[in-house]
Amino acid sequence: MSGNCFRVALRRTGSILRRDWISILFFIALLNVAAAIVDITAPGPKNQPAKSESNHSDKNEEEEGEKRPLWVRIWDSSDKLSTLAIALFNGLLVYVTFRLVTSTDKLWIAGERQLYQSRRSSERQLRAYVSATPRRVYNFSSSVAIEISFEMINHGRTPAYDVTTLTKVDTLPYPLTDNFDPRVPDTPPKASRSVLFPNQTRYGRGLMKRVLDHKQIGEITKATDVRLYIIGVVKYKDTFDVPHTTRFCYSHIGGERLKEAMTSPVRGPILDEMVFEAADQHNDAD
Repeated sequence: MSGNCFRVALRRTGSILRRDWISILFFIALLNVAAAIVDITAPGPKNQPAKSESNHSDKNEEEEGEKRPLWVRIWDSSDKLSTLAIALFNGLLVYVTFRLVTSTDKLWIAGERQLYQSRRSSERQLRAYVSATPRRVYNFSSSVAIEISFEMINHGRTPAYDVTTLTKVDTLPYPLTDNFDPRVPDTPPKASRSVLFPNQTRYGRGLMKRVLDHKQIGEITKATDVRLYIIGVVKYKDTFDVPHTTRFCYSHIGGERLKEAMTSPVRGPILDEMVFEAADQHNDAD
């Protein structure tokens, strides 16, 4: 992408330099035309004759020449007319060249813009789009930390590469405040990376870093002022090597389904999917 931008900038710089040189040539051609016109309309040089009589007669001829109409003097200057014609032709040639270069540059810029838009549209249609949605709460208790599974799907037409996930499970106020900071830890250097193919589904898990006491469990079961949240980030690269990020933030609505996960004697997911509610913040993708 940076190489294409450099080439575009280089071409535009060359175009500007070409226009500047043509402007200079056009200005020189105008000077030639002006010089030819002055040369034609100016009276001839005055000679200094040796005799006074000759000087007087030449002076009369010059006065008579100056009294002649301008078109007569121009017609008599055939050699000067050819100079003027050449200067006018050169000026016209430079002007036509200038207009041609300007039109070519405009066409080239429009073509480059259309090509860029076409490439961007093609990339948007073909790139990977990864979504993430929580599905289940694993069995937990006052001595076992809560674990939530989430589902990732690639809705694009090409694979998503270097897929990494970061999650945070915790109890938070409901609803979240406007100034809530949903940041999760950065990707660790040795995080596992995988490929998610088109229409492929993969599951991940988020584990709470602490256990809840009976009072806190009761609060998330009621889910009135405090809820159980999972906040996550999915990072990946598309087939064009462009990085993308999907952020998700959901809360569990509580109720009987959450009680079942707490009272179940088996350490595993509840078979039926649970109901999660998307938060107003931290649900976006690029």
